[in-house]
Amino acid sequence: MKKKIVAVVAMVVATMTLVMGTTSVLAASRTDTAEVLGATRSREDAGEAAVLGIDRKQNSIEVSFEPITDAKVLADIEDKTILADTINLVNEADAKATGSTEEVKKLTKDDIEVLTAFDVVIADGTVIDAENPVYITFTVPGITADTKIHVMHYAAGGVWEEVASETGSGFVVGEFTSLSPVAIVAEKSSLSAAANTSNKGTGSKTSPRTGDNQILFVVIFAVIAVACVSGTFISLRKEKKK
Repeated sequence: MKKKIVAVVAMVVATMTLVMGTTSVLAASRTDTAEVLGATRSREDAGEAAVLGIDRKQNSIEVSFEPITDAKVLADIEDKTILADTINLVNEADAKATGSTEEVKKLTKDDIEVLTAFDVVIADGTVIDAENPVYITFTVPGITADTKIHVMHYAAGGVWEEVASETGSGFVVGEFTSLSPVAIVAEKSSLSAAANTSNKGTGSKTSPRTGDNQILFVVIFAVIAVACVSGTFISLRKEKKK
C-alpha cells in the first residue's frame, strides 16, 4: 500500500510541475512564433493570398528575419512609450485629414503590447523606395481582422514611424519603402476582444495556440491524478477500519 501511495503522489507532483511550467511559458508571450509569409511588389499578391500559398512569380521579393541588435531600438521596444506616442501622432493626423470631430483616444504604453519584433533584411540589389514599395506579409498567431494592429518601423534618422498595414486572421501585411527593425504592436483592448471572440467559436479562422491544447491535456491529467489520490486514501481508511 505504501508503494502505491508513493507512486500516486509522484504522479501528482509531476503533473503540478508540468502545469506550472506550461503556464509560465504561455504567460511569457502571446506570440512565440512569427515568419514572413511572403514579400511582393503589389498589394494584390500579398495578404490572404500569401497564406494560401499563391505563386507570386515575378513579384516575389526575398526577405528574411534577423535579431535586433541596436540597443536604442531594443530599449524603445521594451519601454513602449515612444511607440505609443508615434501611434497617437498618426491617429491625430488621420483624424485631421478626414475632418473627424471625434476626440482621438490617447494611447499610453500600458495600452499596447509588442507582439513580436525583428530586423527585416531584403536581398542585396533589391530597389526599395517610395516609388518601389515592398508589401510584406507576416504571420501573427492569435490576431483577427478586428485586432487593432500597428506595424512600427525604425526609419533612417533614428525615428519610429507607422507604416500602412492591413490585418487579417493570423496575419498582417505592411507596406515598406525602406527596411530595418520592425515591431508589430497591438492595442490590448482589441487583442482581448479578439481572443474572446475566437474562444466563443464564432467562426474565426484563427487556429488555437499549441499551448491551449497542452493546458487542456494537463488539466484532465491533473483531475485523474487527484482522483487516484482520493481513491487511494479512501481505500486506506477502509483497511484501517477492518
